[in-house]
Amino acid sequence: MEKLDAVPWEIVNDTKKDIKSIAVLIQYMINWRIIVLIKWMGNVAYDVKIDGPNDWSSVYINGKKEWDELTMRLQQTHKDFLEILSDATEELLKKKCLARSILL
Repeated sequence: MEKLDAVPWEIVNDTKKDIKSIAVLIQYMINWRIIVLIKWMGNVAYDVKIDGPNDWSSVYINGKKEWDELTMRLQQTHKDFLEILSDATEELLKKKCLARSILL
């Protein structure tokens, strides 16, 4: 997080042709962590439409407070992951997602 904390909020919305902004990439990471967490908590049928609103969310940061909130959500999903993984059994770690053929 040290590197991410050093990124000025004023540039997190910048994009170039066919390149997503830093803010959108961070939100994407949050979205997919939440999806995996939901599945780990037992809702294995939960699914998300690729390129839908729960996949690549439209996000625009209007100030430092919003940037701090976004990075805090990223940190929280990381903590949530670690909490579940610290109690995880081999069974959970080998569980396959019903909606897709990927290991969760």
